[in-house]
Amino acid sequence: MSKKLLALSMCAYLGSMAVHAATMTRQEYNDFRGWQLPESENGEDQGYLIEDREGKKNTEQLEGFVQWLPEDEFKRKFKPQPKTHIERMLEEKEALDTKLNALKSFLAKVATNEAPMLTDDQVGNLEEQCEAMQSYSDVLGIRIEYDKEYLKAVGG
Repeated sequence: MSKKLLALSMCAYLGSMAVHAATMTRQEYNDFRGWQLPESENGEDQGYLIEDREGKKNTEQLEGFVQWLPEDEFKRKFKPQPKTHIERMLEEKEALDTKLNALKSFLAKVATNEAPMLTDDQVGNLEEQCEAMQSYSDVLGIRIEYDKEYLKAVGG
C-alpha cells in the first residue's frame, strides 16, 4: 500500500489508558535510563516518567513500558484518577456542565445569523436535551453536597 493511500485510509481514534507517573526532569529521566543527555536537549525541562503496565517492558527497573513526556504534553494527555466517589461525581458534573453551557450558548444564537438554520423540531429537541442535562447536573450537585455532609457527619 502506498504512503498516500495509507494516509487517506487512516481514521482518528480517541482512547484512554491508565498509567503510573512520577515527576522528573529530562536529565533525571536520562540518568534513570543510563543515557547521555543529547547536547540539543535541556536537562532542566520538567516532565513525567510514565509507566504503561500493559505495554512491553523496556527497562530493567520497572515492569511496563517506560517513557518520559514533557509536562505540558503529559497534562494534555492524562488527568489524575479520582480517588473517591465524590471526586468522580465532581469530575462528571464538570464535564456535563461544560457541555451544557456550550449547548445553552448555541441555543441563545438560534434564529440569529450566527446559528445554522434549524427546524422547529430540531430546536425543540435541543431545548429538551438542555432541560434533561440541567436536571442531571442539578441531581449530581445535590448528591455531591449530600455525600459531603454525610461524610463530614460520620467523620469520614
